[in-house]
Amino acid sequence: MVIFSAMNLWGEVVEAGSEVTAVRKGDRVVIPFVIACGDCFFCRLQQYAACESTNSGQGATLNRKGISPPAALFGYSDLYGGIPGGQAEYVRVPKANTGPFKVPDTLPDEKVLFLSDILPTAWQAVKNAEVKTRQ
Repeated sequence: MVIFSAMNLWGEVVEAGSEVTAVRKGDRVVIPFVIACGDCFFCRLQQYAACESTNSGQGATLNRKGISPPAALFGYSDLYGGIPGGQAEYVRVPKANTGPFKVPDTLPDEKVLFLSDILPTAWQAVKNAEVKTRQ
């Protein structure tokens, strides 16, 4: 899948491969910077950052402890898969049936921007800290 993008990964799908069924040409999408396969043990648990199959880069070969490397990330070094980031006119999105999610046309671009990185980071921090209502 190829999308028109900016720094944060969101934009419009301009082309999708024949095996991509989750999104279609013309869809507005947000792409998480974690690249996950959707099929491995960790992905089935929705622990996408621990995906076992997307990072075959240098991080996988340098790992001396025998622990699986983390998932590949858009825009990070070879230790995280060496996948180019979103500061481009077009971005190829591997495993496009897992990461991208459609954005309703009712949301303006200024709000969609925060869905790709800023909001999920804050959400995960609150979830990990087990913050309760009114805390």
